[in-house]
Amino acid sequence: MELLMEFMGKGFTTMLMISMPCVLVAAAIGLIVGIIQAVTQVQEQTIAAAPKIVLVFLTIVILGGYFISKLLP
Repeated sequence: MELLMEFMGKGFTTMLMISMPCVLVAAAIGLIVGIIQAVTQVQEQTIAAAPKIVLVFLTIVILGGYFISKLLP
């Protein structure tokens, strides 16, 4: 049972270390775009989605080597 808990803890830690950069980038871009939309009073949903998609993809490309190194034993 201890071994199971240890592996589950390592799994959750690895999952968080891999997903957190993408989540933080998406949240930051959403906040920035939301502020810009509030200031300019342009409420278009596609304006917020496009930068998030592009920047999360770039985050995955840039940090891909780190993600792979965390997944390999």
